[in-house]
Amino acid sequence: MGLTVREQLLLWWGRLHIGEVIRRRAVLWELRRIISAWSRVTPSRSPSAVEGEKSLRVLDAGCGRGDIAIGIARRYPDIRVDAVDIDPKLVELVRRRIANLKLRNVRVCAGDIETFSYASPSRSPSSEGEKTQYAIIYSVDVFEHLRDPSAALQNLAAALAPGGTLLIHVPRAMQRRFFRRFEQYEQHDHERDGFEPEELRELVRVAGLTVQDIRHTFGPPGALAWELFHLASGVGKWFVLLIYPVPWTLAWIDGMFRWERGNGMLVVARRREIPNDEFLMTNQIPMSK
Repeated sequence: MGLTVREQLLLWWGRLHIGEVIRRRAVLWELRRIISAWSRVTPSRSPSAVEGEKSLRVLDAGCGRGDIAIGIARRYPDIRVDAVDIDPKLVELVRRRIANLKLRNVRVCAGDIETFSYASPSRSPSSEGEKTQYAIIYSVDVFEHLRDPSAALQNLAAALAPGGTLLIHVPRAMQRRFFRRFEQYEQHDHERDGFEPEELRELVRVAGLTVQDIRHTFGPPGALAWELFHLASGVGKWFVLLIYPVPWTLAWIDGMFRWERGNGMLVVARRREIPNDEFLMTNQIPMSK
């Protein structure tokens, strides 16, 4: 069954949300850089069949509407993308999107990333109890919704292949605002406001991973864009569309620079163990400047 007109409009409107624009751009840029570096250092592992064991495997932990997972699957047809989300309705929506696009290299299922068992979709659950190991795992604005982010992080770390990379985008706990009305802004579906860098570093360390980089998102231009978008939303969707070029330009500027501080963080972490079979030569993958 295809998407209804209403669903298509909601997807389109969701992609316009300026917070989504900033997060999506930051995460996709980092994912493309890592995938490109992986391809350069392991040229023998450029698979032609997505079902092959040598396909680069990527996990979207908390895929939501599936925009990033589908974007990666379309851009890199030789990559195997698995996606998981706790909301069965979103999972069904993503499945229909995948079917409409006739994508064979992306799968989605329902699950809680705090407890989910990452069993390989190509094996039965009872097949020797083996689990998929992913070269790349990413999670975008999910951890602030979790009661036990440490458990989720350790669960994801266990699913990460030796030398693999974990990307996590989260909001900062201490937000800087331009307009007073947002100083007490609360998200009612959040278990917490966000995280601070050292707190997240410690969670990553406890999970057995090493932080390679922390990039701040929603710097001054992005933070202002977010507030302008929400102010306009209070007037109406027509007003959002009228003034949209302003926050969009600010969001574009936000992604052009590396900020000393921002209202969001993109954390890049890696699993320490490096295998001998060249699965990932992470010591040769350059970090972003």
